[in-house]
Amino acid sequence: MRVFSQPYSHLPRLPAEAYQGRVWVFFSDVMNDRKPHLADNGCAAACLECWRGLMAKYGVLCVAYTVMPEHTHALFHGVSDSADCLPAEYEWKQSTSSAINELRGTVGVDMWQKQPYDRVLRTTERRRDPLAQTIRYIWNNPVRRGLVGTMHDHPYTGSCLETPAPIDSEEWWRTLWKTTVALR
Repeated sequence: MRVFSQPYSHLPRLPAEAYQGRVWVFFSDVMNDRKPHLADNGCAAACLECWRGLMAKYGVLCVAYTVMPEHTHALFHGVSDSADCLPAEYEWKQSTSSAINELRGTVGVDMWQKQPYDRVLRTTERRRDPLAQTIRYIWNNPVRRGLVGTMHDHPYTGSCLETPAPIDSEEWWRTLWKTTVALR
């Protein structure tokens, strides 16, 4: 058994290549000191706007997200062979930090903990049922916390998938499966 004299200063990270291409990556980001800055509607909305901007630059689709008062969950899908989820995540944090600073009237305050929790989904986790379980875990986070009665009641739970269908409806799932198959 290995004994460490000091605690880890960061979480173990996979090699950068693990976040590239047609991958699925689950990210959780927490505000520094777990401060509930995202309870402010403007700050929460800034998170959504920044997620929507990732597609063109990094080839990454934010398939599912939820914004809680002090943390976020998001599932990214690389939609091309050149997609890169990790720099997309880091730029999202920088952009939202700048937007939140501006909304709060602060300058240069690092809003997020340095490193997100992330999980690159294995092949078996990218199949329909396990993937649906991960997406519903994200969407039901505000329900489990007692903030809302259903996932549809939370204004900052959703998807950047282009469809008018409500999240978790049959039409939404059909669109997701068609989109991800078409992008292969």
